[in-house]
Amino acid sequence: MNFRKWLMAMLPLTLVLAKAHPGHDLMEHGAGHVASSPYHLFVLAAVAVVTLGVAQMVRNASAKKYLRLAGATALVAAGAMWGLGI
Repeated sequence: MNFRKWLMAMLPLTLVLAKAHPGHDLMEHGAGHVASSPYHLFVLAAVAVVTLGVAQMVRNASAKKYLRLAGATALVAAGAMWGLGI
């Protein structure tokens, strides 16, 4: 397996170690805090944009489709939670 494929396989595992801002782990204060904190929503939007960017570099049509779908879904979710003030 080449390094690029290994890196793509390991990318989702980084979410386990994600920290939106210094001070606490991602789910330490519960899902409500994650959904309402502007810091966490910014991280979600940033991950969505990176996912959409990775989709542009992937050559496999099926993978490209799913990465685009995941990125767009995450971006819409971040925008909706920000707009609704959840």
